[in-house]
Amino acid sequence: MSLIEQYVSPFMQKHLSEHFAHLDEREFHVQLEEFLKFLYIVSIDGPGAFIPVNAEIDAIWHEYILQTREYEQLCLLLPNKVFVHHQSATLAGYTETADRESVLKRMLQWLPRYYQHFGPFTEKTAQYWTMVQFLSQEFHFSLEEINKLASSSTT
Repeated sequence: MSLIEQYVSPFMQKHLSEHFAHLDEREFHVQLEEFLKFLYIVSIDGPGAFIPVNAEIDAIWHEYILQTREYEQLCLLLPNKVFVHHQSATLAGYTETADRESVLKRMLQWLPRYYQHFGPFTEKTAQYWTMVQFLSQEFHFSLEEINKLASSSTT
């Protein structure tokens, strides 16, 4: 059973498909799955989690939140069964809260949970995760190296 079938009601599947009808259906399916993975991990990590995702995933989150009953029901299906609050935060703003090393560690600590629950990042999925893109572009990590980091990390 896919994450969409498991977590998204038929009403929301229809609503989101209509709202995002301008997108390629297969690509939107990947985006919706990555959104669900994001919420799943944030549910595990708790309210202090900072896992930046790209604008496409954030747009799905914003649209989902507008359907408050559906969003609450989704949150109650997640591992910690608590409402996942949305808060706009920039990387620059987040880095002001702690030293660079702490921020980097905090931003990397969710990678093993992604890998453990959903398997390796792929070319299709990696593009939606800001930290994965950062590791790729700034440190020239290959997707294989990022997956190795995620699979072997104990943070």
